[in-house]
Amino acid sequence: DYTGLKPSWRRWVWEQVIATELSRYRKVIHLDIHTGLGASGDLQIMGASTRNPEVDLARALWGDRLAFMHDEEGKNTTLSSPTIGEILTFWRLVKGAVPLEPVTYLMEFGTLPPIEVFNALRSDHMAHARGECDPVALAAVHTRMRAAFAPTEPEWIDKVLHLGAETYTGLL
Repeated sequence: DYTGLKPSWRRWVWEQVIATELSRYRKVIHLDIHTGLGASGDLQIMGASTRNPEVDLARALWGDRLAFMHDEEGKNTTLSSPTIGEILTFWRLVKGAVPLEPVTYLMEFGTLPPIEVFNALRSDHMAHARGECDPVALAAVHTRMRAAFAPTEPEWIDKVLHLGAETYTGLL
């Protein structure tokens, strides 16, 4: 959530919500929704580490859908490559008041096979690097990115909505 030089406007708004609405709570579970990794419509919930105090609650809520960047043996059991980003450091980077015991999990919904997601990202990066201005070429890039990260097929949408609702229901 950086614009290159400073935090994005979206990041600033989210930190305001945390400070004014969430900081009064002791425990907060932040579910960050992502797409692009995994089989079409499948869900994996990713946590930072099995050493976090809320791991038993997370396992009770999400069972086999739960994976970790660092499990008991230090292995990454998620669909993601190892990262050092938001999931591991988010709450330490928030400016302002935060809950006493916050935790972040990623909800990762699968879309296309990995090579197709990679190729969509590659075409987007190449268009940006070249300063692509041709509307036809840009439309093709946007179509690939949409397919890779926000499919419009009704079956995918229904599956994601169903799994998402199941995930949140356990928290209520």
